[in-house]
Amino acid sequence: MGIGLALAGCDAFRVHPYAVPQDDAHRDRTEKNLRRLAAIEPGETFVFAVLGDSQRWQDEVPPAVKSVNADPSVAFAIHVGDITEFGLAREYVWQNEYHDELDVPLLTVVGNHDLLGNGGTIYDSVFGPRNYTFLFGRTKFVMLDTNGREYGFNGSVPDIAWLERELLPDPTWDEAIVVGHVPPDNGDFDRQLEEPYYAALYRWGNVVLSLHGHVHSYREEFLDDGNILLVTADKMEARTWTRITVGPDGIGVIAEEVPF
Repeated sequence: MGIGLALAGCDAFRVHPYAVPQDDAHRDRTEKNLRRLAAIEPGETFVFAVLGDSQRWQDEVPPAVKSVNADPSVAFAIHVGDITEFGLAREYVWQNEYHDELDVPLLTVVGNHDLLGNGGTIYDSVFGPRNYTFLFGRTKFVMLDTNGREYGFNGSVPDIAWLERELLPDPTWDEAIVVGHVPPDNGDFDRQLEEPYYAALYRWGNVVLSLHGHVHSYREEFLDDGNILLVTADKMEARTWTRITVGPDGIGVIAEEVPF
């Protein structure tokens, strides 16, 4: 038997589970979806869909995608992290294939499970920066890594200085939505950064929504005397996605669960 056949027979060329996917379809997906988003003309009021933790409930993602596609008002979707259970390359590939069935662009934040093993490196390649922003109309979305425990609660995650800079008032936008996987009052959020996080949100009065996942249940409450809505999306196992409506003054932000 030839060497090549022998190696193939013992499966020597199987891709390592922590290897970074090399197919272009699984690279730089944030940048690609931001280009798609830039081609959409936002209305004064717009709607986006929020997908919660998918982790080990991957079978629930296709029906969720089908449900989002059935709502013609949805302009784009956000996954609030824990896309994978173990940060494995094959999990990222499977989820990408499901998400490719969405009719709208999908933007993501990194979850704590996405950082397991070599998952952080894979996430960086598959999606892109863990902290980034984008504009949709007059609304600024600030996408933030809030997984403090995964960095040993070292005082660097979330990056409060970066968050403060991104929330400085600017004539190009009117209101901001901050998205991070772990909510600020959760034990996996770096406790030394909880108050600085709230202070950053409150400082300029321009944040209208703090959006999260991680806790596997739907939650909705107001912060800062009712000026900021905090929402956590339910896990995929609950067979719901969250519909967020962003409107002009007088409408504000409306969140609602959508069963599928």
